[in-house]
Formats: sequence, C-alpha cells, structure tokens
Amino acid sequence: MIRYIQHKDIDKPRWDAALEACVNALPYAYSWYLDSVSGQSWDALVLDDYAALFPLPVKRKFFIPMVYQPFFTQQLGLFARDEATLQLLPDFLKAIPRKFLRVYLHLNAENAVASPTRRLTHQVALNTDYSYIYSNYSSVVVRNLKRIVNQGMAAESSADVYTFLRFMQEQLGGKLSDLAPGDIKRLEHLLLEVLERKKGFIRYALDKEGNRIAGTCIVRSNNRCIYLLAASTTAGKKKNGMTFLIDSMFQELAGKDIVFDFEGSMIPGIARFNKNFGGQEVYFSCFSRRLL
Repeated sequence: MIRYIQHKDIDKPRWDAALEACVNALPYAYSWYLDSVSGQSWDALVLDDYAALFPLPVKRKFFIPMVYQPFFTQQLGLFARDEATLQLLPDFLKAIPRKFLRVYLHLNAENAVASPTRRLTHQVALNTDYSYIYSNYSSVVVRNLKRIVNQGMAAESSADVYTFLRFMQEQLGGKLSDLAPGDIKRLEHLLLEVLERKKGFIRYALDKEGNRIAGTCIVRSNNRCIYLLAASTTAGKKKNGMTFLIDSMFQELAGKDIVFDFEGSMIPGIARFNKNFGGQEVYFSCFSRRLL
C-alpha cells in the first residue's frame, strides 16, 4: 500500500536505511540532503514499511501548494529495492495528493515513464583501468593534457566550505546571483553536510605559483561521484585547470566501481565539454501536473 507521509512523520533513520537498500539509490534522496536543499520542507510517498520511497519537496508559491525540484538535486522520483517495484511508478505518480495543485519533478534514469520532456546528463564509468578511460578522451582533451604537463599544476583538497563558496561566487558571478539568498544558504548547509558526513570533497587546481585557478565540489555516495559545482578563474580557463582536475580525479578513482556524473547538460557547450571526457548520454524524464 502506498502511503502519503508528511515531513514531521517521516522516520528519517528508517528512510535512509531503506534508500541504502534501493537498486537505484542516489545521494539526492537521503533525508539530510533533502533537508538541506528544501529547508526541511519535504513530504513523501512510501510503499508499505519503507519498501519504496518517493520524496516530495513541497513549497507554496503565490499561496499555491506545489511539489517542485529543488536546486542542486538533479534526479528524484521513485527509489525501490528491486526492479519489479520500480514498475509501480505510475501508481506513485497517481498517489501524489491532489492538494498539490502543481507538480514538477525530475524522475531518475531508472524510472521508465512516457514523458514529452526529458533531460540529459553525461556519465563516465570508472571501473576500468585509467588507460582505457584515457583512450575515450577526445583529441581536444588529450592535447590540453599534454600542454598541462609542463605547467607545474597541482591538486589541493580542502574542507573550507566558506572559502569555496566565495571562490564560486567570484567566478560564477551572475549564475549564482540568480539564486535567492535563501537558496545560497541552503547550498552552504548542503556543502557542510556533505563534508561532515564524508560524502564528498572539495578540490582545487593550483598553478605553479600556488594560485587556485579552478575548483569543484564532488558528492561521492552510492557508487557515484557527482560533479555538483565547479568554476574556473580566467587564468584557469586559459590553462585548462578544470581539465587537469577532472583527469586527476579519474586517475585517482580508476578501477573502482564508481560512475562519474557530470550532472548535465542541456547547454551545448557544456555537453560538448562532458563528452570530451568520454561522457555517455543518459536521459531522465520530467513529470508535471497542473490542477489549476
């Protein structure tokens, strides 16, 4: 039986334990991740005793109650212990309470549903040796890596969320200014949670003078490395700092049962960058409903 549960009644330890057992688990669906990105404003649908999970981030906009896709969550949808239970997706979609007059969600790549709207991500399987991963790089990446060899570039790990956020804001400028102050605060909370729970890391590329020229935050969980946030300085773009960072991570993680998810993109230039590293296209569906 599919049950609707309000946020205050969700057993979060049970939820997280159930997610760990799901065949399509993603870090976006952990209770702590959802708490961070939604400001602890999410309800859920569950099957029986948490045998399947369907998070419902909720908010009001112009007094209209709605289910929405929070920033920094690429995919949500139905998570289940086995493939057979994933076939119940249509039942879960029908079970979303009608009090939510508008619904817009990104389902996950394992949720099979006919949808007029799909989104794209790029993924690289790292469970092979580095030489094989390298062989799938485009000639552009190979050429840039050869140029990097004599530049004295190095990678640096950091646990300083606030410095990282300042770096992102300085480099991304308007892209982050589009976010409301509350969303920036939620991002800050998310990054603090990621590092505190050892579910990810911050990494910089340094030039030979020790200047930070590129930086990224990776969420690592459930056999995934998710390229959550990244930016380069003007010098970093010229010196291919991000190419250096991604390649160094691939060298470090090669041979492990990990999928590196670039988190997109629908933007042609970014999609081309991802594919240059051997990123394979993976599509996931969007679900929308309007009762008003």
